[in-house]
Amino acid sequence: MLQQVLDAHEARKRMRDVLDAAGAGRLTVIERFGKPVAAVIPYEDYVAIRDVLEEAQDVRDAQEALAEYDRDPESFATLDQVEQELREQGLLDG
Repeated sequence: MLQQVLDAHEARKRMRDVLDAAGAGRLTVIERFGKPVAAVIPYEDYVAIRDVLEEAQDVRDAQEALAEYDRDPESFATLDQVEQELREQGLLDG
């Protein structure tokens, strides 16, 4: 896959070219302050990798939640506390 790299300012100015490139099967990486922050890919490629992207987002979310727990474990409820609250609300039998 052919690729071009643009800084964010240039990508904004050339958005039509970026979209045309994606439509032609080419990848555009957009950088901010010299670091890649986004990629514009052909839609067909996105469809092909959508499930993998969702899994990657799930992993990032889990890592963030674990880091938050490590910072302040007392701010989280135990499973027993959650079950009790659901019973009290009539949302859980037993």
